[in-house]
Amino acid sequence: GLLENIRNKGVDEIDLERVHVGDTLTVVFDCYPQEEVSGTVQSISLIGNAKQNATYYDVTLSISASWQVLPGMNATVWLPAGQ
Repeated sequence: GLLENIRNKGVDEIDLERVHVGDTLTVVFDCYPQEEVSGTVQSISLIGNAKQNATYYDVTLSISASWQVLPGMNATVWLPAGQ
């Protein structure tokens, strides 16, 4: 498949403890809702963005998809379950 980097623009500070560089996360794009894609966490932003009384951090994933990922595509990134 095509190797792409995508950026998740909204990991809440509370959920951030469950995400680490090197983790594999499941990604589902709105345009292909039946296809799950694995993504590997490449980086986590050190600077957060404050929104609605919470701080969110950008997380960059490297994914391999059988189709081209285009800028602006919407996707859901599933985080590991909390402990």
